[in-house]
Amino acid sequence: MVVAVAALAGCLPSLADGAVAAIVRRQTVTVTSATCVTGLDNWRARSGRTIFTVRNATKSDYFFVQIVAQDSATLNLKYGLLVGKVYGQLDVLAPHTSAELDAVLPAGQYWFRCLDRRGVVNWGPGLVSGPPVAGAHTYAPLAANQLQLAVRTYRLEIAPILKRLGADTERLAATVRAGRLAEARKLWLPAHLDYAELGVAYGTFGKLDGEIDGRPFGLPGGVHDPNFHGFLRLEYGLWHGQSRSLLAPVAAALDRAVHTLLRRAKSPKTRWTNSDLPLRAHEILENTLQFELTGSTNEGSGTNLATAWANAKGTILALESLRPLLEHGRDPDLIEKALAGTNALAAKLARFRRPSGRWRPLASLSIRERERIDSATGSLVETLEHVPGELQSWPSRPASGSVDGS
Repeated sequence: MVVAVAALAGCLPSLADGAVAAIVRRQTVTVTSATCVTGLDNWRARSGRTIFTVRNATKSDYFFVQIVAQDSATLNLKYGLLVGKVYGQLDVLAPHTSAELDAVLPAGQYWFRCLDRRGVVNWGPGLVSGPPVAGAHTYAPLAANQLQLAVRTYRLEIAPILKRLGADTERLAATVRAGRLAEARKLWLPAHLDYAELGVAYGTFGKLDGEIDGRPFGLPGGVHDPNFHGFLRLEYGLWHGQSRSLLAPVAAALDRAVHTLLRRAKSPKTRWTNSDLPLRAHEILENTLQFELTGSTNEGSGTNLATAWANAKGTILALESLRPLLEHGRDPDLIEKALAGTNALAAKLARFRRPSGRWRPLASLSIRERERIDSATGSLVETLEHVPGELQSWPSRPASGSVDGS
C-alpha cells in the first residue's frame, strides 16, 4: 500500500468572503524532474476558480509547487526563486502521487514554479485570460527573519506570564508540602491558568508539556498511572481527597518541570521554531474545543471554562505578535476578524466567572449556553486555520515527507 504525503496551503477564501467564480474548472498538470509543468499548452487557463490536479511523475522526487503572478515577481538570489504574490501552493507533493491545488486566478501572466528536495527550481510560464473576477486572494511568502521578529515580540510579551507561572507554581508546591490542601485548591487554578495562557510557548519545549500539563488519556492506569504528571494529576488528587504524602511529590515534580521550562525559555540556546507561532495561533483553540469545552480534562475542579478563557487570551497574544505581518500586504481583514472573534470569545467566557472569583462548572451550563460557546469557538477555529497558510516562509527545499510501502 502506498501513502501519498501532500499538504495544501491554499489561498482560496471561503465563499462568505466574496464572489468566487461560480464556474469551477479542472485541469491536470504533470511535474517531472525536468519540467514544471506539462499537460497545458505553455500553460493556459481561464480567469476564475480552477482546481489543478498536480501529478508528480517522478519515482523519488518531492516537490514544493506554487502559482505566482509574473508582474509581482522578483529574483531572490539566496534561494534562486522568483519571489512574488502566490495564488496557490502545495507544500509537499510526493513521488507518484497527485494533489489538488485550488486557486482563484484573475487574468494575467503567471508562473507554475516547482522546487525539488535538492533545491533545483523549474518554472513554466502561463497565461490566464478572461473577465475580471472577485475572490482572488494572494499572499507573499515571508523571509525567515520576518517570522523571527514576530517570535521575538511574542517572547517579550509572555515573559511576565512565565515569571508569574514560576512564582505561582512554587507557592502551590510549598502549600501542598505543608499539608494545607484546602488552601492549595485555591492556589491551583491561578497557576494552571498561567500555563494555559502560554499556548504557543509550551509546544517549544517538547516532553516538558507532558510533565507540566499531561493528560491521562491512553495511560494503562488512567488517573492512577505513575506516568500521569503535572497540573491535572495534582488537580485529581486535590479534589479527590488524596493525602499530603501522596501529593507532595506530585507538586514538587510539577514545580521542577515548570522551573526547567523557565530556564529553557530564557536560554539563548533554546531554538524557537518560527513556524510554530502561526501554527499554534490556530491549534490552541482547536485543542480548547476538543478538550476543555467537552469537559474531558476536568479532574475535579470544574474549571474548564477558566482554562478556555486563558487559552483565548493566549491566542490573542499570538495574534497580536503576528498582526504586523498580516496587516501589511497580506490579509488585514483576516487578522482583524481573528482578533475581534478571539476577544469576543474571551469576553463570553469571562461572564462565567462569578464575583467571588470562582468559575461556573461546564456541566452547569444550559444546552443553549454550551451551543453558543461551541459555535463561537468552532467558527473562530475556522477563521484561524487560514493564519498558518498566510504566514509561510520560503523553504530552502520542500519538506521531506515519506512514502510507506508494504
